[in-house]
Amino acid sequence: MFHISLVDPREQPEVVADFCLGQAVAYSDFGAERAATPILEEEIDDGCVQFLTTRDEDTGEIVGGLRLYMRREGYQLPVERLLGAYPALLDEIKALSHRGVAEIGGTWVQSSWRGQGLGVELYRFAAAIMPLLNISRGLAFSHHRVIPAWKPLGWVVDANIRGIDYPDARYRSSVIWIDPLTLHHADAKQYHLTMNLRAALRQGLPIRWTPRGPQHDLPATMAAVPR
Repeated sequence: MFHISLVDPREQPEVVADFCLGQAVAYSDFGAERAATPILEEEIDDGCVQFLTTRDEDTGEIVGGLRLYMRREGYQLPVERLLGAYPALLDEIKALSHRGVAEIGGTWVQSSWRGQGLGVELYRFAAAIMPLLNISRGLAFSHHRVIPAWKPLGWVVDANIRGIDYPDARYRSSVIWIDPLTLHHADAKQYHLTMNLRAALRQGLPIRWTPRGPQHDLPATMAAVPR
């Protein structure tokens, strides 16, 4: 059994080294070390980044996770630094920043747990918790091998920034967007699952995961109603 949670590295600084080590190993499996964006200390100090982690409840080991970057005044998101050659993207992010915009980055899953749905669950958790963090728009820079799994959750490919060779020519990466408030591009089933997860997070319930899927103790009477 695994426990998924959002961690503020200012409160648990040890998560940074553990997360980065797991990410480095996971990315090296694919020769994609270049995609491991460095974490700036000032981003941590000023509350710009939090870590979504999946821990083995028995060992405490992190087996997968992602980083959630929240745009703050005076800071750029990693995608802004990476794709500075696309001024329209920078303008859009800046225009959205007053409403709350965040980027998902650094997603990884330990090799023994790949292909079992954990990556999708991490993206679902991020979409579910964004509105609780006053975030009204989310984005990521992801490649063609994983985007099909994210789309049913409500993620949409940016028509103007797609098919870029990153971190190298083996990967065709695109900017993807999500409206976490409405999830209006999500499949009906995924919408229901994400809204139920959001309700559980709002209640402060622990979120557990196994290859069978997410588990929480949200009473049936509080479950989200499908669209």
